[in-house]
Amino acid sequence: RSMLTPYQLSIFLPAAFIVAISPGANNILSLSHGALAGFYPTVFSLAGRFLAFSLMLLPVAAGLGAVITTSEVVFLTIKWIGVCYLAYIGFSMWFSRFHYDPIDTSRGFDGISLAKEEFIVAMTNPKAVLLFTAFLPQFVSPDHPYFRQLLTLGGIYIAVEFLAACIYAASGSMFRISSPSRSRSRVVNKIGGAMMLGAAIALAIVRTDDKP
Repeated sequence: RSMLTPYQLSIFLPAAFIVAISPGANNILSLSHGALAGFYPTVFSLAGRFLAFSLMLLPVAAGLGAVITTSEVVFLTIKWIGVCYLAYIGFSMWFSRFHYDPIDTSRGFDGISLAKEEFIVAMTNPKAVLLFTAFLPQFVSPDHPYFRQLLTLGGIYIAVEFLAACIYAASGSMFRISSPSRSRSRVVNKIGGAMMLGAAIALAIVRTDDKP
């Protein structure tokens, strides 16, 4: 028997989609990957993001998430690692002269390398941690076991996030189809780099007392 009531789901699903579709760092990454590498390699790369989410969900459900949200040192450590990595990706994309050629697979722009980027961005983004420590618990009912509910909500959220990420990947791949290859690469690198740097700046100005 499901731990979630129809009422819980009717409130959770729209809220989850709004959160999942928002243009965060991982979604910006999927948009850029879709434009450069195409839809299917980008969808494959999402395995990296959801592996990170799964690794976050289990300790949060076990109660360890409270340590992250209450410890300023842990929160700031995760935050600044994330800022540095997003800035690194942003500068790398902005100054890159990379031109993606689907025939040339020797340059490392494949699903595995994209998945690694997705994984690191998700793991070093405290907003992803707060998703499981602050957002999901709001939909837990006190009438049922907390652990099972949180795992169920987390699994449903990951499915919703996958749908939203596919929308970003498809949007990027549409741009890839409609634009000449070399000009596409330059435009995507500049736009994606600028957006990643913007995400790094936004994350950098988040204060500890801004945590939900």
